[in-house]
Amino acid sequence: GMGLGGLGGGVGEGNWVRMSGLPYSATDNEIKSFVGQAQLTPARLHRSPNGGEAFVLFGTEAEARIALGLHKQYLGSRYVDVALASAAEVMVTVGAPASAESRMGALGSLGGLGGLGGYAPMMYGYGGYGFQG
Repeated sequence: GMGLGGLGGGVGEGNWVRMSGLPYSATDNEIKSFVGQAQLTPARLHRSPNGGEAFVLFGTEAEARIALGLHKQYLGSRYVDVALASAAEVMVTVGAPASAESRMGALGSLGGLGGLGGYAPMMYGYGGYGFQG
């Protein structure tokens, strides 16, 4: 349990991609080949319980962003929605075992997600210092 939390913390935000609208019949290997079209190899792949969604972890945020280029590409007869996901969202959806430590990790990532809204003001904050100094 603790290892998972540690990994979640280490992986951080931005490396998870959520694919929805998957054919229920699609195998994990088909999802990997789908991602392989963009010359990407997933580090981890989690299917949601109903199979219609998958969360794919990439080694870097850059790779995850490349994967966004597959948005609306077809897998079988259905086009796939591709979006960035948070580690916390992955845990909630796939029901990864959450020990106290990893739950704190998830809360931390949620804080990080809230921080996404905070990036712009923070940048202004730095800009503000720049103007004053």
